[in-house]
Amino acid sequence: MDIGLLDKFKSILHSEDVITDYNQIVKLSSDLNNIIPPPQYPFCILRPNSIDQLSYIVQIASAYKIPLVVRGAGTTSSGGLSLDVSNFVMIDMRLLDQIEEINEKDMYVTVQAGCTWEKVYKELKIIGFRPTCCGFGDGLLGTIGGSASDNNLLAGYQTHGMFSNNILSMDIVLSNGSILETGSAAADGRVPFLRDYGPDLTGLFIGDAGALGIKARVSFKIARESKVNKFLSFSFKRIEDLVSAQVELARSNINLEHWGIDTFNNSKLFGQNIEITRTKNEKKIFLASSISQDLAPGVRSFSHSHFFLNIMIGGNNVDEVRNTSSLVIQICNPFILSEVENNLGYYFENLSFGPLRNDKSKDAFDYVATNSLFPLSRAEEIAAITDEYFIRHCDIIKNNNISYSYLTSASKNSFFIEPRLWWRVYENDKKNNKRILNIALELSRDLSVLWDTFGALHFQIGRFYNFENQLSTAARSSLELVKSVFDPNYIMNPGVLGLVDKNKVRKSESRYPEFPQDLLDDQNDVI
Repeated sequence: MDIGLLDKFKSILHSEDVITDYNQIVKLSSDLNNIIPPPQYPFCILRPNSIDQLSYIVQIASAYKIPLVVRGAGTTSSGGLSLDVSNFVMIDMRLLDQIEEINEKDMYVTVQAGCTWEKVYKELKIIGFRPTCCGFGDGLLGTIGGSASDNNLLAGYQTHGMFSNNILSMDIVLSNGSILETGSAAADGRVPFLRDYGPDLTGLFIGDAGALGIKARVSFKIARESKVNKFLSFSFKRIEDLVSAQVELARSNINLEHWGIDTFNNSKLFGQNIEITRTKNEKKIFLASSISQDLAPGVRSFSHSHFFLNIMIGGNNVDEVRNTSSLVIQICNPFILSEVENNLGYYFENLSFGPLRNDKSKDAFDYVATNSLFPLSRAEEIAAITDEYFIRHCDIIKNNNISYSYLTSASKNSFFIEPRLWWRVYENDKKNNKRILNIALELSRDLSVLWDTFGALHFQIGRFYNFENQLSTAARSSLELVKSVFDPNYIMNPGVLGLVDKNKVRKSESRYPEFPQDLLDDQNDVI
């Protein structure tokens, strides 16, 4: 790396914001599941504290054709911070954390991309507002820019959809350092109150994992807080029963939050320790083949734990909430085992933004998560297939003291499932911890490939999912063309989404150029 390049960065930033200390670089060079091995650490890490500074350092990197990787909080698990080169620069966005505008009249908030979900949530709460969706699951650290890059599924998904459905406008620093405004803010004198202004430039940069540009500023929708909230929890015998209830809730078009969960995740994510005692006459097995022809014949054990549906209902008055609650109970009643007491009110009022992960100390847990979206019509089938996948691999799971758990939900037109693989982490056993992490990652990747044969869609794509090979030839060629226009030197997080400089790497054509998920007729393509 040219030392003159480092001097140029120091001429733009404060000296303490140009990080070259090895230990600090190692600490910041990871996301939840991915630690970059030497020599793949960045040459330096830059911390701009203004959007102008961000623009200037990108201009310098562009002139030198130095690859850039952008880091928010590192709360993704998609390998977005990994590069196969050592000659690159990382940009840490966390000093760009200002809330620039809360517009109560036009119902939006504008923040710098390094702003955390906790910060914007608390500021809005003071004046009686809330984001239409919010990254509770990202803990205390998750940033708005990171959620936009991953197109995260956040709290509020059931009513308001993915984060992409709630973003109105963004300011993007392109690979040459210029700043692109999108949405209504792209026109002189306009404010970011509406996304729909000509072709949807905003959408190009959502879910791109930083491949097309750097999110500098994001404007998104807000709403008034509910005046009355009610919380419900139901228990279920099988994951299929839970998912059936969620699908019916989604189709009923009721505005509420609902998250399916098992006993372990209920404790970890919602602070609820609920144990259901089995009755003596309760059946322990059922025919897997009765659920789907794609499942192996024979029997599948009932879940390793019961399942729960946690529901939050908000409204303007007690009667509205009571009527909605009655309708919810009526919809769920054919599927539930029982209604159970809950402490969700305390959780959401006091513990909404807990630490993302436990400290790596004795008896702490770590996990790997993988997720997908499917049409509502496939929800029960996917739930059964996923559960059977883990039972088929029960030996390797048990032999390595791994536990698996589920998080599920459904919006008006999609079903979401996120299995997690958990294991104990011991501070003085790093070699074994790494070994188990690799096993969990392999199981998760294997499961994602299985899902792909059923038409899965992913978010937090990064480098984890086989995205580029799921696209048709026309779709992939179009995306590569967009990349070449916005980033002709391929310096913006190169390789993410499978986007590489085709002049340097020859990519093979897809065997199935159109809709490959429906054409897996070769037995070698199936797990």
